Amino acid sequence: AALARARAAAAHRGRRALGGGGRSGERVGLPRRSCTTLTPVAMHPPLDKPHPYCHEVIELFKACHADNPVGKWVGACNSAKRALDDCLKAQKKILARENQAKAQRQRERMAQAREISQSS
Repeated sequence: AALARARAAAAHRGRRALGGGGRSGERVGLPRRSCTTLTPVAMHPPLDKPHPYCHEVIELFKACHADNPVGKWVGACNSAKRALDDCLKAQKKILARENQAKAQRQRERMAQAREISQSS
């Protein structure tokens, strides 16, 4: 059910991006003249940066691209790309949790320091 809602929302966004509002009878076509600049979609972050949780998956992805110089353009590396996307998404969640925990510790430390300065 959630997947169906996500697909429907993506389809609706697609119609709006093409100039249609999604209502029946409206013409769906190219973007209006004022909306000609489209936002580029990034494939993935630079892979030369350190990605500690995804090193092996990155190596597999790079190897696939090296082994399939033409096939990479027609889907030969799609499974490696999906694995890379999944790994990078999981890494982002892990790093976000670590940053939240670090920020929480910092807030607690600052609160203790404030209490000490107010009591003296």
